[in-house]
Amino acid sequence: MSNKKVILFFVEGITEEISLGSILSELINDDQIKFQIYRGDILTEYHTTQGNIKRKIGDEINKFLATEHYFKKDITKVIHLIDTDGVFIGEDFIVQDFSIPKNLYLEDEGIKTRDVVGITERNKKKSQLINILYNANKINSINYKMYYFSTNLEHVFHNDANVPDSIKADLADDFSIKYYNKESEFLDLIRSSQIAVIGNYKETWRFIKKDLNSVNRNSNLHLFFKNKEPVT
Repeated sequence: MSNKKVILFFVEGITEEISLGSILSELINDDQIKFQIYRGDILTEYHTTQGNIKRKIGDEINKFLATEHYFKKDITKVIHLIDTDGVFIGEDFIVQDFSIPKNLYLEDEGIKTRDVVGITERNKKKSQLINILYNANKINSINYKMYYFSTNLEHVFHNDANVPDSIKADLADDFSIKYYNKESEFLDLIRSSQIAVIGNYKETWRFIKKDLNSVNRNSNLHLFFKNKEPVT
């Protein structure tokens, strides 16, 4: 086993690992990059509450440690990547539309949905949990930070917030190939004015909670890459 410490990325699905795995490994030289994939949104699950969210994430960290045979001291930090899903927009911007098969996320407009009540309740719950987590410095006594894609990863990386689930993995493969040995171009993308939210960590979170920002194309992931450049 390598003597390098581990940066553990806690993510919703495999597309995050496919998209970012090789890029992160090239940009981060001092630590190993590992992923713990939840295969769902821990922030919207029925049994997730304000009282247990930190414990549930801690349980996922412990699963990683047990499965991959690491000790807690081996992890230097946990990086939690989330989709905002437009959860901070006002209720007036959640519009009912029975003609659509699934939720539609529209920049500068809001969310169209067949289930206004369901989306309103989801937004309330997820936004409350996000507020708890972005203010957390440690989970399981391990350094913790949460960064967002808005509306989701595909919105940020592919400029499409409504990508069908059936092609997300293919898009992730394409993204990984596109930026293979071109990590500087990835940094240009994630730091571009079209995506990067200006400010420090707390300021970027205050920004995403305003107006329609959580349904527009925004991310604060660039803060993780501050002072990082590809090795030449």
